Amino acid sequence: SILLDMYPVHSISNAYLQNQTIQQDSNHFEIESIFFKNHTALGGVRKRVFKIVPSLNKFVLFKCLPSLEIQQGCHNFKGGRTSSLRGATLHYKFHRDFGVRAYEESLREEHWNNAIEWKKYAALLKEKPTINMAYEHSIQYRDSKQLIDLKVMKTSKAYEAFIDQQLQETPERPLNFWKKLKKIGTSTQSARVDG
Repeated sequence: SILLDMYPVHSISNAYLQNQTIQQDSNHFEIESIFFKNHTALGGVRKRVFKIVPSLNKFVLFKCLPSLEIQQGCHNFKGGRTSSLRGATLHYKFHRDFGVRAYEESLREEHWNNAIEWKKYAALLKEKPTINMAYEHSIQYRDSKQLIDLKVMKTSKAYEAFIDQQLQETPERPLNFWKKLKKIGTSTQSARVDG
């Protein structure tokens, strides 16, 4: 899947205020700043705002084989092949405690490359503690169909035909799981609150 950084349209120091969940508040993303190199999604809001180029690949579903070697926190792997389909993992990193977490992680130096990314986050947030990550190309998240239409997620005719076939009710196969899957398909999201 592609890791889609979600953010609010106001200062991240004020994120998810009264009576809002993080998903309701941090409901914007961008695709203008994402690019692909050798089948790897890179960039996004972290490139635009923090001048770092993270891998946005995230392999969240895979078949374990003896030859499979997961690398870099599931951002890459060796010994397998990728699907022609692509999902999206909505990544909720930027909320009101982000400045504190960035400072703490930059001191711990336990993330990749002595936490160089966290050090860049901390430095910018020290300079601009009320930074607003939204800009004119920010997009408000609606549903997974929107992500397919924007080509963030990829489906295929074969996959859609398979789902349609599963939706054909017969006496031997009452509509159950597949009907529910189709019904909730446009509202389903993969969410991860991450540090």
